[in-house]
Amino acid sequence: MRRQSLFLIFILCYAISITYAQPSGVDPFFDAVPLRTDSNNKFFLTNQDASVVKSFFENQRNFKPNRVIKMDHGFYHGYRIYYSNTSDPETGSEPWIQVFTINTRECIETYHRSNSGLLEAPFLGVKKASAKYGYATGDVEDLMHQYEQIATRYYREFNDEKANLVNEMNMVFQKYLSKMESQSGQMFATGGNGYALKPVSSKDYTWELWEQCLEEVDQAGYNTMIEYSEVPATDSQL
Repeated sequence: MRRQSLFLIFILCYAISITYAQPSGVDPFFDAVPLRTDSNNKFFLTNQDASVVKSFFENQRNFKPNRVIKMDHGFYHGYRIYYSNTSDPETGSEPWIQVFTINTRECIETYHRSNSGLLEAPFLGVKKASAKYGYATGDVEDLMHQYEQIATRYYREFNDEKANLVNEMNMVFQKYLSKMESQSGQMFATGGNGYALKPVSSKDYTWELWEQCLEEVDQAGYNTMIEYSEVPATDSQL
């Protein structure tokens, strides 16, 4: 289930309307989205593997990198792609593009060993609802296991109505918490044929909302970050 609130729809349209930014002469990666929408943003997100991003930049027709270095930091695996400094070669500095993909399995295993609270944090609301409504322990554990990867993902960041920086995971959680808090005795679920409606209890309705919420958070996450050494230009002139 995708975003429904007017605020989220506005943010999405705004992000899509931004021209992809890239170093002069380098084409933008085809499906990357900005981490933030401000003019100083140097970070972009994608769900393509770092090796795919590297290959894309290596195969530019007119602006190829000088060299590529493989980099591994724990469960982050990727590359730094270096370019010639064509604007001021005497400075010795080289522009670069860095890309890292999170290995989800390695990340989850590391969190389990060293900081399990990071994996459990997104599910505090589910646990609170379980204590209130008495959901089966096995059902809660299965739901948490199904979506435990959400704690390992990158999420886009926006300024909310009060100019506070929030990430998309928190925005989705807030949307669904508002739905749960405003539920009334007029809750309905679709019947088996998709048309008939039947009343549902607060317990069942809240569980369905948590399932929808976690699915939406999972869809909003990214496992690869692309970072530029400088704020990218907005053109591709050589």
